[in-house]
Amino acid sequence: MTITPVQLQPIAVAWQNALNQLNTLIALANASSSGSSITPTGGGSLIDVAGATWTFGTNTGNGGTGIFRNGAAAASGQGVKLEVDVNGVIWTQNAQNNWYMWNGSGWTAEASGPTI
Repeated sequence: MTITPVQLQPIAVAWQNALNQLNTLIALANASSSGSSITPTGGGSLIDVAGATWTFGTNTGNGGTGIFRNGAAAASGQGVKLEVDVNGVIWTQNAQNNWYMWNGSGWTAEASGPTI
């Protein structure tokens, strides 16, 4: 019996999907736990689902203290709190009590805080 590449295609797709799901689970396992948070005065760091390290800098503005992702300013974000949601995504609350979620390249305003 000969198996053709066309017959192998669905198997390859299924394996790739399983590998993607496993990678997602590993990333979540390495991220800071849901509900973990830091403040500028408390120090520390958080790890998101992408493996990035989040900290506060020393620069301040109207929104709070500057936010850093892997040691570089995170899209000019400022806040008084950083928090990890159930999906390992970073959120910030600013000095005006507004919540913003990191979208991979910047901050998206949200009506309420993260689900933890």
